[in-house]
Amino acid sequence: MLEAVVMLNDKVKRETIDAAAMEFGMPMGPIELADTVGLDICLHVAEMLKGQPRPADARRVACAAGEGREGRARPQDRQGAL
Repeated sequence: MLEAVVMLNDKVKRETIDAAAMEFGMPMGPIELADTVGLDICLHVAEMLKGQPRPADARRVACAAGEGREGRARPQDRQGAL
């Protein structure tokens, strides 16, 4: 998921990212998954993996979650959080 955020920051469209994952065989793409489970959960997982190498762009997830945009798992974010 964090690599997908890096791609978003590189101006790759979210639809392109999700379509590539689905073509690979995933049931949904990483952007849709992040919106579905909620950015608060994604951020928690990222924090648990702190010792692992991760993209610096995890800040985008942290910022969105900190602004209260947590994904479609929350009623106020039906349009998606990222």
